[in-house]
Amino acid sequence: MRKNKFLFLFQAVFLLATISIARAEVLIGWFTDLGNSDAWPGYAKDGSNLFHLSGAGWFTPAEVTTKMNIIQNLGGKVSLDMKGTSGLPRLSVSTYKDFISKVKNHPAMWGYYIADEPDLCPERGLSVQECHNRLTSNPGWYPITKAADANHYAWLVCANAICPQFNNAADIVAIDSYPVHKNACEFCTEEIRRQPDLQQAGVDNAKTINKGPYIAVVQAFAARQWSEPTLPEMKYQAFSALVQGAKVILWWYDGWANSSIKNKVAEIQRIIRDVRPQLDSSTKNDPAVSVSQNLIAQNKLIFRYGVVSTTGALLAVNVANRSNSNGETLSAVRFTLPAGLRPSQVEVMGEGRTLPVVNGVFKDNFDRFQVHLYRFDNTSDTDRPQNR
Repeated sequence: MRKNKFLFLFQAVFLLATISIARAEVLIGWFTDLGNSDAWPGYAKDGSNLFHLSGAGWFTPAEVTTKMNIIQNLGGKVSLDMKGTSGLPRLSVSTYKDFISKVKNHPAMWGYYIADEPDLCPERGLSVQECHNRLTSNPGWYPITKAADANHYAWLVCANAICPQFNNAADIVAIDSYPVHKNACEFCTEEIRRQPDLQQAGVDNAKTINKGPYIAVVQAFAARQWSEPTLPEMKYQAFSALVQGAKVILWWYDGWANSSIKNKVAEIQRIIRDVRPQLDSSTKNDPAVSVSQNLIAQNKLIFRYGVVSTTGALLAVNVANRSNSNGETLSAVRFTLPAGLRPSQVEVMGEGRTLPVVNGVFKDNFDRFQVHLYRFDNTSDTDRPQNR
């Protein structure tokens, strides 16, 4: 009975801690090495505001704190890897707790990464159940982390799928997906084309268990069995996550990313950076915006729309015919903005072009699996507030 009471009290503390964490904003950034700190100002300039660093099991609290100071000065937040070179923490419980006690009050602290792909534990010689037990009860890395610091997230990532068996083993259950395989032509793997479905599953799982923000870990490397993604593939993966409702995008990882990949990530991050407030407050498939050709009902196009002050943004992703590498071209797609929003033009972010808006209507074309993000400045005083 005493044990059950103890568990109940722990669960109550976890629930209150999760509720007390502020509403999530859109965070983007890199898995990055501590030794790569010279690159961080450039990342921050491009829009990175979350940096995932090696922590316990890798470096001392003092070494990590020095790097956290750099990120604080850049206006960013820090997620710390707590597992060392293994899929689960390997430190003694006392050392682990001591590490947290020395970093938890840092202003840049955001969360702790406590497990890497525990759904693949059999590849490390452990059963899935054993990994679950180690996270929840023996020794219980999740409750240990929350008892040491109830004010920041404890999160884990599963491999290319939701893993409900670990929903009670972390505050956030993220998904990593590396969908561009060796020697595959552009959009030829089903894994890349199905990103909207995978990310929707992750977002839905987070909502179902009332845990979040959902994190999408996306591909930014070429090594072993993976090829370098093209820019359209990288945009499709990242913006599929955002359009479905992901609040955090982390690119894995700068240690395996060549300059070409880093340039592509920078281009995507700059687009997100410039409409971050609008994405923060956007609504998926907002019924106030009309889209032609019945594309939303046919699950051929997904969009998000938000307005902050006098600036609006609309993110649209062509998801048509994603069971086939040919996809589908969407021509002359017409967007009608809500009444009272009558800008003269929309800027197509990152593409160096603008489109005219006539009576709140603009048109554009979408190649297969193409992403467009539109930004406009409203000339009317009747802005429609967005906060959903």
